Amino acid sequence: PPFGAVFTYYLKDGLQTLAEARQEEEKEKFEAWEDTPFTGYDAVEEERRELKPEVWLTIRDTDGNVVRRIDGPTSKGMHRVAWDLRYPAMTAVTGQEDPDNPPTGYLAAPGEYTVSLSKRVRGETTELVAAKPFSVERLRNGALPGMEPAETVAFWERLSKLQRAVSAASQSVGQLAGKMDHLKTALSRSRSTPDALDAQWRDIRREIYDVEAALGGNQSMNEVGQDTPPNIQSRLGKVLTGTGLSTYGPTATHLAQIDIVEQDFTAIRDRINTLKTTDIPALENALIEAGAPWTPGARVPTP
Repeated sequence: PPFGAVFTYYLKDGLQTLAEARQEEEKEKFEAWEDTPFTGYDAVEEERRELKPEVWLTIRDTDGNVVRRIDGPTSKGMHRVAWDLRYPAMTAVTGQEDPDNPPTGYLAAPGEYTVSLSKRVRGETTELVAAKPFSVERLRNGALPGMEPAETVAFWERLSKLQRAVSAASQSVGQLAGKMDHLKTALSRSRSTPDALDAQWRDIRREIYDVEAALGGNQSMNEVGQDTPPNIQSRLGKVLTGTGLSTYGPTATHLAQIDIVEQDFTAIRDRINTLKTTDIPALENALIEAGAPWTPGARVPTP
């Protein structure tokens, strides 16, 4: 069996979409040589908009907090689904994850948990099986003394939230850099003289580069494999590597590194959010007023 807690459930009937239910009915009529009239475009459009039925197993701790939600098969019959004893991954969602090697979260602490089963059909959630208890047990003790499992999990929770923020910042910087390319093209097609708006674009671009360097160091050095001075991403990477594959918990060095990252990241986060919510929207609006074409992410201009 796969690693973790394996749950078995049975569905008497499969969960069908509107289209599947219609097609099943039409198939019976077709086989009986009966008429199968067109249902109408409103019904077809409703089928197009429908979300597919889902089955969810919800893991909770003893305080009732949701630890993980796991999707399961919706076809009729017996099914087995495993929880890998981990919390969900907190890294930024990019749409470029490897489906065969998806990101994972940190391990849950040994203890008591519950699992419930529910379905979601036509936008409505219905509980199929109420919460059932189960235990997560530690298989063996480590060779060296370390933190208690609950303390290690608390540290991982802190670390994963920081990883979520830093990965979001990194993705945001890349998106902002791409947006500036669009704005440069729009600027060249505007009805403005090459002065004030060009200077505004230049200053924003320079700020993005400065934020990028604060996050990940000198990019020219990174490209050739040259070590850069410690930065937010390198410090965080050391902590993730040093604690992610062990249940012993962080060392004093790991704790010191995460303190530095949290302190330094606050200012970087504020600078990125200012770019996203103030500086770039102001430039987008100025370009629209200057007769420039629309760019992705800008407000829709008035005709």
